Amino acid sequence: MVFDPGTRLGEQALKNRMNRVLDLTRDHWTGTYKGFATYGSEQPDGYHEYDDAIPILFTTLERIQRSGPLAEVWWRCGHRRWETLIDALDNPRDHGAWRRRGEERRIALEAQIAKERAERTAAADWSAPAQEPVPPPPPACDTCGEPLSGMGRNDPSAPPDGRTCEACRAIRAAGQPTGPFKALFGRPDK
Repeated sequence: MVFDPGTRLGEQALKNRMNRVLDLTRDHWTGTYKGFATYGSEQPDGYHEYDDAIPILFTTLERIQRSGPLAEVWWRCGHRRWETLIDALDNPRDHGAWRRRGEERRIALEAQIAKERAERTAAADWSAPAQEPVPPPPPACDTCGEPLSGMGRNDPSAPPDGRTCEACRAIRAAGQPTGPFKALFGRPDK
């Protein structure tokens, strides 16, 4: 809308007329707000949907004559400043702006997580020495349960089965009872 105050209207009367038209057309240019909760933020975020909205632009004939239609002579209903025609027709609070803010939040969150992970890794590297792997325990004797130490596969004193310790082999060779029950309640050899 191009207003021409002419000689009859003063500046205040022109502002009043623009404000009246702005109020009467509010349902046509106002977008619908869609609000959402955002992860990691206490404040909800959203966007304005302008699918059913009609952009209404104001200017005066004097402004267009003085600066031309491509200069900052347009006032869009809902915006708060004089803009060029292209900027006035843009919707800076629409779904695209909301997605850009969401992408910026995601990148900032990923950077924060990477920073915290790097700090934890650096703290772990300096505070604790590297742990050496613990060797597995030696195998146990089948008879008494004690560990079989010093007996490898190449040890000539190791029995063929490799499952009894030297003390149990000595007891077996002497013919004494083996096992805890036989040792306690077995008959002594004559």
